Amino acid sequence: MNRATRWTPFLEVTVGHAYFADGLAQGLSFEPSADTVEWLRAHDCVTRQTGSGFLVAAPGGAALDASVSLAWCVRSQDTGLHACTEGLATAPGELLVLRPGSAADDPLRLHAGPVAGPADHWPATWPSVTKHLRVSNRRHMPLMLLDLPVPERPVHYRAQLAARATVWRYWLLGDWSEDPLQVVDPTQQIRFTDPQPEQLVDGRWVLSSRSESGIELRQRSDERFQLRSRSAAAERVLVKRLPVAGADHFARETIHGVPALVSEIYVHR
Repeated sequence: MNRATRWTPFLEVTVGHAYFADGLAQGLSFEPSADTVEWLRAHDCVTRQTGSGFLVAAPGGAALDASVSLAWCVRSQDTGLHACTEGLATAPGELLVLRPGSAADDPLRLHAGPVAGPADHWPATWPSVTKHLRVSNRRHMPLMLLDLPVPERPVHYRAQLAARATVWRYWLLGDWSEDPLQVVDPTQQIRFTDPQPEQLVDGRWVLSSRSESGIELRQRSDERFQLRSRSAAAERVLVKRLPVAGADHFARETIHGVPALVSEIYVHR
């Protein structure tokens, strides 16, 4: 192909993620299947990856063979992405497979619901899936698989990953006021249990308060929970803004008979 060739983008994919501050997934790599590599080479295509998606361009005016589907295995260069992402396939032998036509209300969305989730999990042994996976991919499953037709006209597909929601548990260490304490959400959207004495594994007794519902993790959380004390005379704010949960330090607990993932946050005095 000579240097005067003009390249025309015909396929673009962007993956959003609610956890990240800019709304886009970070650190993703897109590995084309063997058949896709051959197709791209045969059509003199060029690709560009951004960490949250990719773009494919072909020489202007080129006739594209639309009799095949193109596939990319998506992996994460950030080991923490699994921890902060809801909706990934976790059952043995299943894979998150994103393809057009999954959403009845939006042909450009690559999953059935507003975010990718269980409705998009496929058995990895299905022929329509295994044909795109190399042997190495079957041993080390990717984050997800994109299965895309060759479009008749330029198209920009979108996928949206949800942030994981966890129960937040505050461990209050140190000598706190004898007055009753309470973790408070000033917006009154999240409720917390009254702090109760619990014993840590090292034998120390501390106070513990947990959220009564799951709270989505964020790279830059806007939550402004406070620690307050209550006496007969008044209510005082002891900590104006409590630390927020990160995408680590998870524990597993059974709460009201249901297994739950818990973010543990330690507050020292």
